[in-house]
Amino acid sequence: MARQGAFLPILIAQYVAGWPACPVATADDTPWAAATDAPERIRAAVTRLGAKFDIIGKIHINHSAIIERGVCVPRLGLVDQGAG
Repeated sequence: MARQGAFLPILIAQYVAGWPACPVATADDTPWAAATDAPERIRAAVTRLGAKFDIIGKIHINHSAIIERGVCVPRLGLVDQGAG
């Protein structure tokens, strides 16, 4: 039994079944760690995308993606095949 004032960590994988397969996940992720480390985790995952993506600034676009005129993409984004 936990003593008063102590807490048990909430692990994302306990609530999100697909979390372990997520490219930015680690086994003992808490929501706070994942949010705090998100930029670094995303940058690391992006380096593993391979040659099927073009990089324009901080936007990674799949060669086969169709992007309509006027679309807004965030400052850091990933546009994959079939997205949209």
